[in-house]
Amino acid sequence: MSTHPPSIRDIAHASGFGKSTVASALANSPLVTSETTRIIQEAAKKLGYRRDPLVADLAARRWRSRPSASSPKIGYIFDYGEEEVRGTSPIQTIKDAAAPYGYDVDSMDLREFASDARASLALFTRGYRGLLIGRILRKNHPLELEWDRFTAVACDQGFIRPPLHMVLLDRRAAAEQATRTAIERGYRRPGYVHLVHSEREAVDPARLGGYLAARSGLPRNDHLPVHVGLYHDRIGASMVEWLRTTRPDVVIGFNDLVVWWLRQAGVRLPEDIAFVSIDHDPKSGADVTGVIGSNSPVYHAAVELLIGQIHLNAVGIPHPLQTLLVEPEWHEGATLPRRAADSPSSTHPSRSRRNLAV
Repeated sequence: MSTHPPSIRDIAHASGFGKSTVASALANSPLVTSETTRIIQEAAKKLGYRRDPLVADLAARRWRSRPSASSPKIGYIFDYGEEEVRGTSPIQTIKDAAAPYGYDVDSMDLREFASDARASLALFTRGYRGLLIGRILRKNHPLELEWDRFTAVACDQGFIRPPLHMVLLDRRAAAEQATRTAIERGYRRPGYVHLVHSEREAVDPARLGGYLAARSGLPRNDHLPVHVGLYHDRIGASMVEWLRTTRPDVVIGFNDLVVWWLRQAGVRLPEDIAFVSIDHDPKSGADVTGVIGSNSPVYHAAVELLIGQIHLNAVGIPHPLQTLLVEPEWHEGATLPRRAADSPSSTHPSRSRRNLAV
């Protein structure tokens, strides 16, 4: 019985294909048919073959150093379904994260294809072996890409959780940190404003759970109802009504849009009410206190995980599934000052600040 690890020569002998075909199939080359790839990879699995990631990385570097060689490609995949999603695309951030490793990144909207099977065929034929799965906001059918053809990692959370390793910002920790910090600074009636793209979208349990956990030690009379607003509510009218009825002394905002709504309503921050964001953008120009919500560290971590999985030739659905949480970063702004012990409390309507009655 042989004691040496199985080699490409052994796999070629067991499968009946040449060594070059075996090497290409183990690398998921589009030049090899899917049936041949399946046969060779099954033979490799039976023999106990394990690809050496260091050797794979060295080979990839040497191959990419050739003047005529094009960079391997990663596909950033998303599907916003029927939702209208605003904001900038993360594609440039992902490109910047992948460039040092020699990879190009292209984005692809699954709505351009008649089915996930058609999308899978197109991705495979075009040479994408690594996929980063972004936000999937479809609701009418599950995400059914042919995972056995690809190495894939999810880097955003939508209506559907892909059956893949996932990298996310720790949203629960962000909401909990924001709420606990407000309480530590003397605020006793924190109110949470959550935002969704449509009425069909469920409230994010991670953010909600962080907020509820942080306020759990407060008296029940100070447990305010959560306000769920729509991104497309241009003036935040429903939030203003929520302020009138609940009278929080600090608003825990889903993101900086809530600041704009408050100021549109004539509320001064922090004079009339304090504010802390759980998704703050330091580039917005607003001097807001809160947790930085940039997904840039998430995309960098997801790219690193994906490339590591590519080098291990880890195709298909992994087991068990893993979720990597990236710790949020705190930003100290001007909207959450420490509250003096003798400050008027919003628990007494007669002492409430004037602008909350707008």
